[in-house]
Amino acid sequence: MKRFQFNLERVRQYRKLQMEAEQVKLEHAQARLLSLDHMEAELLRQKNEAGETIPVGSSFQTGEQLERLDGFRRYLVRMAHLLEIRRAEAIAVLVAQQTVLLEARRNYELLNRLKDRSRGQWQASFNREQEQVTAELYLARWKR
Repeated sequence: MKRFQFNLERVRQYRKLQMEAEQVKLEHAQARLLSLDHMEAELLRQKNEAGETIPVGSSFQTGEQLERLDGFRRYLVRMAHLLEIRRAEAIAVLVAQQTVLLEARRNYELLNRLKDRSRGQWQASFNREQEQVTAELYLARWKR
């Protein structure tokens, strides 16, 4: 009997590559979200630091210093809003990529199950053939 060969092995390998590529894309999306979280934490740190730089009521404050501080605070608010938008977009991309990866994984696992089923059928056929050959050899010996 010939050895087991899965007819769709190339397709299965292609689906595996697709799944791995989608996994890499998901990891990039997760890294992007993590990067935005770090940026947000840095922005919050800068905001806190700016509040501590010139204490309110200090006699050392000048109009120019207050104007720069106010401009920096407005910049921080704009950046926080921009980061919020980018974070929402990153989450949407991440969710969409999770869906794509799930579909790619299902396609790959479907072919794996099909391969297992085919191997099981081949093994059963192989076992029947072996039993048949063994029975024929036994009968051939018995006739002598």
